Amino acid sequence: MTLFWTIAVAMLALPIIVFIRVFTGKTSEAADDNTALNVNIAKERLAEIEAEHAKGDLSDEEFAQAKQDLEVALAEDISETPATQTATPVDGAGRIGLIATLIILPLMTYGVYQDIGSPQYLDVVGPGKPSNVQGVPDVAKLVVELEKRLNEEPDNPDGWFLLGRTYSRMGNYVKATAAFEKLNEVMPNNPTAMLSLADALAMQEGGRISGRSYELVKDVLVIDPNDITALWLGGVGAYTAGDTALAMQHWHKAYPMLNDNPEMQQELAEMIKEAGGELPQVSAVVAPAPVAPAAPQPILEGPGVLVQVVMDAELLADVKETDTVFVVAKAVSGPPMPLAVARKTVADLPIEVKLTDDMAMMPQMKISSFDQVEISARISESGQAIAEPNDVGSNKVVVSSNSTEPVQLLIAR
Repeated sequence: MTLFWTIAVAMLALPIIVFIRVFTGKTSEAADDNTALNVNIAKERLAEIEAEHAKGDLSDEEFAQAKQDLEVALAEDISETPATQTATPVDGAGRIGLIATLIILPLMTYGVYQDIGSPQYLDVVGPGKPSNVQGVPDVAKLVVELEKRLNEEPDNPDGWFLLGRTYSRMGNYVKATAAFEKLNEVMPNNPTAMLSLADALAMQEGGRISGRSYELVKDVLVIDPNDITALWLGGVGAYTAGDTALAMQHWHKAYPMLNDNPEMQQELAEMIKEAGGELPQVSAVVAPAPVAPAAPQPILEGPGVLVQVVMDAELLADVKETDTVFVVAKAVSGPPMPLAVARKTVADLPIEVKLTDDMAMMPQMKISSFDQVEISARISESGQAIAEPNDVGSNKVVVSSNSTEPVQLLIAR
């Protein structure tokens, strides 16, 4: 009970202090100072990356990406900085009203609580007693909720897709297969649904594309001969079946489509070489940048905070797959500018990302330089760094910067 009244007094004292400062004309310039600090830091970092670009250390693409990351970080910080307020000192009559308010406000608060509050519960939560304060639901609980909703709405393709992808990320490929089977029933002859099912079936076989998974991939190639994922997996299936010539045919066709995705193109090149083939001659981009084959994203090594982001099933009807997901790390005590920002899309959810020192906006502002960091996530329809009214955010979690446990964030209304 002593703890409760201590907290209650502290909570009551805060608005009283603010009340006094407003009526006595004492204001703070902290907001302006924070904004100025953020702008100065951003200017310094911009000068650094411009110098690196001029020296050739950064390519045009890397320079544009670094500049965009800097804008995102600065916008995130400025959007959360409160505006500075001004006030006029009170006269004699105002001081009398202020004193009366400071006496009446605590008395009224105590009286109202005794009348409509629940003082009988003050000692329910204490040492050795359970608390009914709930944290973020874990992924397993969210999956159960999603399954219940799909039992009521079995024709919801977005729900089955999200469920299947969530089970895949959890490594439960049997249940992922069952979810994607439902998706194929709801969306027959849909390449995305078919390839998702093929991938889940293959993962049950250790990544082997054969049997039904291979048949699904071949069916997709009939529907869309230029589907990059189907070409990639079709090559794997053909090579597994011993048809190296067909594998090379699929991979050679897919190779130039990956010109705008050098990492995936390099991986495909290694597969071609390992199969004894030669790389095709590429003179121009044959097709737009494709979607890479479904596979878990690699987690970066080194210091950082591992973050798992999931979305409440209730948001399925309110967001689009192309909406941007921002995952942000900030120092709990230190400069207000974000330490790291990761950008994904709703289509990637549920996601697992690692916020690392490599994502630092400034060399001296790394995650590992601070004892504690605040992690949060947000879905933005516009893709703008500055939060907007329609954006949906997650809870904010404070965690040690060297924690080995993943941080779970739930994006919900």
